[in-house]
Amino acid sequence: MRYLLLLLLMIQFSFALNGNDAYFKMKKSAYTLYDHGQEQKAITYVKSFLKVYPKNIRGKNLLAVFYYWQGEKNKAKKILKEIVRVQRFKPAIRLLQKIDKDYKLTQTKTVQSDVKHDLEYMLKYVQKDPTNIIDRKFLVNYFISINDKKHALKIAKEVLRINPDDLEMLSFLKQNGAAIPKDTKIAQQTTQTKDKAISILNDYYQNKAYDRFINLYKALNDKREYIPTYVHLQALNAAVEMQKYPLAKKILLENNFQPSVHLQQFKELIDQKLRLANLYLVE
Repeated sequence: MRYLLLLLLMIQFSFALNGNDAYFKMKKSAYTLYDHGQEQKAITYVKSFLKVYPKNIRGKNLLAVFYYWQGEKNKAKKILKEIVRVQRFKPAIRLLQKIDKDYKLTQTKTVQSDVKHDLEYMLKYVQKDPTNIIDRKFLVNYFISINDKKHALKIAKEVLRINPDDLEMLSFLKQNGAAIPKDTKIAQQTTQTKDKAISILNDYYQNKAYDRFINLYKALNDKREYIPTYVHLQALNAAVEMQKYPLAKKILLENNFQPSVHLQQFKELIDQKLRLANLYLVE
């Protein structure tokens, strides 16, 4: 029993060391940047993650995918070959085979049979939240990259049920001759509900009802809703005003804010307050 416990601890340590736990948070932020036209910032963000976790396979694969979407196939190919030399990571293998048709590592039948398994593995992250647009669009682009239009179209339709005005997904469906989902009333209501939530957050913030603001902000953030950057900044300010410095630090770590003098002052204040709090915990 003692050896089993030690083995579990070693596995957990390895999981954290390789950055798998932090990867999914990083991926969400990086894809948000990419999805909003900040492709180079997204690539830089992934590179920064890999400096901390240089052995993270998923992070390397995400960087290769971004390069592939940018048309820099040679850079993507180089990274993908490094990945498969270390581990037979199936998404990397498929993308490498798409870039280099002469590259033979696994049989075609094996690759095709693994698509369903990988789909189920990735979908578990979006099935938890029926309004999650960001990860669904990531999956759409992922399946486009491995030439799996069937699953890409299916998830693109899910995005349009959430937000019928998503021009990227509308264009993708039209280009492939797919029907636009008709059941958009619920989606429009969902979008209106989210817009209303943002409006309420703004009202709370303007009226300095910071406790209500933070409660609603955390509820939306926990559900992994898309929240505009300015609202994250408002949340940072509200957390500092309420002296909730651990929350303020969390907001800083989870968001890639543009550097500014004001933000630097916040960082210094938060770090100072947290250091003082930690001193009281030491005997």
